[in-house]
Amino acid sequence: MKKRIIALFVAVLLIFTFTACSNDSEAPDDTGADKSGNDENSKEPTDSGEDGEDVEISVTWWGSDTRHTITLDMIDAFEEKYPHIKVNPEYGSPDGYWDKLATRVAGGTAPDVIQFGGNYPDYVDKGALLPLNDFVGKEIDLEQFDQDVVDAGTMDGNLYGICLGTNMLTLVYNKDLIERVGGELPPETWTWEEMEKWAEGLAEKMDSGYFPMSDNSKSQTNYLGYFLRQRGNSIYRDGEVAFEEQDIVDWINLWEGFREKGLVPDAETASAYPETGPDTSLFVEGKTALILIYSNQVRAYQDAMEDELSLTLLPKGEETAAWIMPSQYMTVYSKTEHPNEAATFINFMVNDPEATSILGNERGVSSSAEVRELLAESSSPVDTKVYEYFNVATKDVKPMDPNLPNDQEFNDTFKLILEKVAFGQIDAEEGGKQVYELANDLVEKAGRD
Repeated sequence: MKKRIIALFVAVLLIFTFTACSNDSEAPDDTGADKSGNDENSKEPTDSGEDGEDVEISVTWWGSDTRHTITLDMIDAFEEKYPHIKVNPEYGSPDGYWDKLATRVAGGTAPDVIQFGGNYPDYVDKGALLPLNDFVGKEIDLEQFDQDVVDAGTMDGNLYGICLGTNMLTLVYNKDLIERVGGELPPETWTWEEMEKWAEGLAEKMDSGYFPMSDNSKSQTNYLGYFLRQRGNSIYRDGEVAFEEQDIVDWINLWEGFREKGLVPDAETASAYPETGPDTSLFVEGKTALILIYSNQVRAYQDAMEDELSLTLLPKGEETAAWIMPSQYMTVYSKTEHPNEAATFINFMVNDPEATSILGNERGVSSSAEVRELLAESSSPVDTKVYEYFNVATKDVKPMDPNLPNDQEFNDTFKLILEKVAFGQIDAEEGGKQVYELANDLVEKAGRD
């Protein structure tokens, strides 16, 4: 049964994922990097081999304790295979990661290998990332990668990011907690109104200090993006802000309504638990029953909890809104002194059987058909739940929209604005106005840069 589930998942993924992995629509179609490289503007790499001169490279990433542990194990395996390359790991939580990286890029001291999300184009524009075209077919093997995933890491004909996997937004619920209090488990599909009604019923059965849902109003701007896409809008599309002030006011009022009914934590508690990962999560502490996370995070959340977790779909709206997205990319710093070794490390991370077995699907479902087949043979119960979720969720998706320019600044400031609303410092209308002006200011700023 498990093999049939995984086989179906892989087939569905091939059909849907990679139409959703498109980058900026303004990038020309006929200049994208292909699997063999061949870009005359990139410098020619030299063979790093397995017995070259001793060098050190630094690698940075963010994530959960689970990610840190398995990535460090993978680095040990890399150093065993390439004993002349010492890897200095730099890692932590998402909080502060981007501020620290921006400071180091500005100072010319960024790590050699950098993990990015969909905001990597902002750093391409800063000249901080090295084109990888000439490493493809040499240090980096993309023969088993789907071309659309390669395209997702490409800008203006240059390949900058190697996709580490694909994922989707998912609602995860604490099955054991809900059953302990005598509540009903979430249905397979529901609307926003049905989700609210479910939460109201669960709240009646919960003790003080427990809540049916985590406050995801500001922890993931992609949740806002999902809400907007249900209305035919988006955070950013076709080079401009694609929502109205009233959209944000409605989003704020939705969550403030949840808060007033006790369906999500009060403002003070929500501020103390920002839900940026398992280590900042009231859900992991067993105090909320439902949370929105990325599908590749399910493993880390389950590892951090004893209660059994299960997955369900996001609330439906008027229009299809879900999408499949690249989870993260590995990139090379443009000022690295060891580009060949950095490229060799990335290739090991995404292609080597031992490395991919260690990492599994924690950063998303692999972009390599060969690796997907390998991992499917030893799928864990948690991975099987994710595969089952993909099989259902990918039946109703459409292509993703590009990230807003200066995306991380938008995310950080958006959180601050909504926190002001939650604490009663500004009302929903003012919050909507500030978010709308923020988005437009960031687009204008990108144009000036």
